[in-house]
Amino acid sequence: MKKYTIDDVKKVTWYSSWWGRIVIYPFADRLLLLIANHTNLTPNKITLTSFLLIIMSSLCFLQASPLFMIIGSFLFLMIYPLDCVDGGLAKLKYKPTKLGAYIDPLVDFYGAPLVLSGLIFGQYTKTGDVLYLIFGFAYITIRGIKELSYLARKQIEEKKIEIQFNTGIKWRLKSLPSVIETDILIFFISPVVMVLFLVEDAVKNALLISFFVLLSVTIITTLSSIKRLMQLN
Repeated sequence: MKKYTIDDVKKVTWYSSWWGRIVIYPFADRLLLLIANHTNLTPNKITLTSFLLIIMSSLCFLQASPLFMIIGSFLFLMIYPLDCVDGGLAKLKYKPTKLGAYIDPLVDFYGAPLVLSGLIFGQYTKTGDVLYLIFGFAYITIRGIKELSYLARKQIEEKKIEIQFNTGIKWRLKSLPSVIETDILIFFISPVVMVLFLVEDAVKNALLISFFVLLSVTIITTLSSIKRLMQLN
């Protein structure tokens, strides 16, 4: 059985977000190496584990108690590394399958709405503040638009058009925040701040801030994509 090295792993993993490169990369790559060399886990099993964490995180947030808020936030924190590991494992050790190509983006797309549902309904039930529902709906709507915009821009990238907002530095990090950073703000940072520092409106404020951040990013990147498409003609 082939033994993989960390260099093998780095060839199949890619982190373009700030959170992914700075925080997740050291852990996810070594987790992938451990799984590839010492287990028979398949990428699809890891994807299903990620989905299980999504459900558990949502249920914890729904309880809205301090202990469950902290547990839910840390369960959510584990989802992104596993999302990085399943795709990397498919490229490293297994051939990508049609099932994996179907369920992985499905879990990615519906994961955040499921966790958000638990979070906002938990806070709404606890406080009776309808703004949690309004801000939550606004955020998940702009998040969905941002994800669809990303898919459209991927089609442009496949035509070898250079995207304007790559920074060009060594890691090729995105110069603008992504849904990963706003998700972390909402599902990890704000619950922890709410519980540990007793900031009651932390989640509500995080939802509002994240909405305007993604709205701004979506407008900027959409205008950039339109400009690139016009240059094609």
